[in-house]
Amino acid sequence: MNKNFINDLRSRGRSAESSTGVTQPRQRGGKRRLVLWIIAAVVVILVLGIVVATMRATATVKVTPVQQIVMVDHIIAGLQRGAEGTGLPFDRESVTESDTASVPASGIRNVIEKAKGMITIENRSDKVQRFVPRTRFQSAQGQIYRTQSAVVIAPAKKSGTAILPGITETTVIADLAGEKANLEAGASFAVPGLKGGVLYAQVSAKAKTAINGGFSGAKKIASLDEIKTTEDTIKNSLSARLVQKLKTAVPDDDMLYDDAIFTTFAITNADSPDKNTYSENITGTMTAFLFKKADLTKTVAERTTSDNASSSVDAIGLDKLTFRILGKSNIDPSVDSHFSFSLQGSLKLVWQYDRQMLAQALAGVPRDRYQEVFRRFPTIERAEATFRPKWRQTFPADPQKITIESVLTQ
Repeated sequence: MNKNFINDLRSRGRSAESSTGVTQPRQRGGKRRLVLWIIAAVVVILVLGIVVATMRATATVKVTPVQQIVMVDHIIAGLQRGAEGTGLPFDRESVTESDTASVPASGIRNVIEKAKGMITIENRSDKVQRFVPRTRFQSAQGQIYRTQSAVVIAPAKKSGTAILPGITETTVIADLAGEKANLEAGASFAVPGLKGGVLYAQVSAKAKTAINGGFSGAKKIASLDEIKTTEDTIKNSLSARLVQKLKTAVPDDDMLYDDAIFTTFAITNADSPDKNTYSENITGTMTAFLFKKADLTKTVAERTTSDNASSSVDAIGLDKLTFRILGKSNIDPSVDSHFSFSLQGSLKLVWQYDRQMLAQALAGVPRDRYQEVFRRFPTIERAEATFRPKWRQTFPADPQKITIESVLTQ
């Protein structure tokens, strides 16, 4: 065999071994670097996830406030807001609606009728004003109208730089019969008896309703039975409209009870273009005594429980209580400033807590110590907190990321 050929084979073998020895270590180093990059990426992702979860961390606290079901059976005195005396403050709300009743005429007769309506009296002085029955009020046209009962008007109060007058309402009747005494709602009145003194400018009145019904002369007449039947139909229709109008006028924070509603009707003859028709104008006025729900709840809570008496409390079921005005038939809703009523039934009291203050107190608190915070709120019966993410060990430092939810028991 040719020696040169053998030497050439040996030379190629050594070259192949040399080449293999260099390439294999380079392949193993590249794999290590790839693994390290993957591990680093996973760590970065995990760290970023933790950071993002921490930034978005929230907590939800379900709070069960102190609650109690109480039996209510009380006689309570009501007092018009701003009037002198003691009692649960009430406000007066009135609405009016009108309609015309027409029936076939059966004849003509002469009648003399005086105008009548309701006025609102304002007292801008710093003292209570008391008017006796038949106190005179004079319109801008010079007509005289008189009150039908004694009137008490609370003094004015200051609210910053503004002066809020004392206000009350009463019914007046014109001194003289006839249509000249009829006035539209909003007409102004002065008190002639105060003329010459400082009170003349401080006490005034305006017509809350139209002052109407004044008439003197011949009027058509009709069958009394037909008139009564038609009047009753109109009154029922007006009552339904008045109830809806009154409920719309009542603020959400006021309590309206059915027995605190008074309805009156004023009937006056109306001109009819048809000589064979007798017509009447019927004006219905619905007046209600309203109590602030918060005032009513506080009074009931003070009379039924001594726990947390100084704390704010809400009531569930105020509208289900039975409300009855004592001696209702003797009350004039337009002028009376005080009355007594009974209140009976079952009521659920729920003591309140300051949600914003609670969230601020919990901000940044470790989860194993938050029960200590709840103990500083005596109107909280128990509370449970959940965290997102679940592994978080403290409440978020930002109170706005802490949600407070109230839980009511059955």
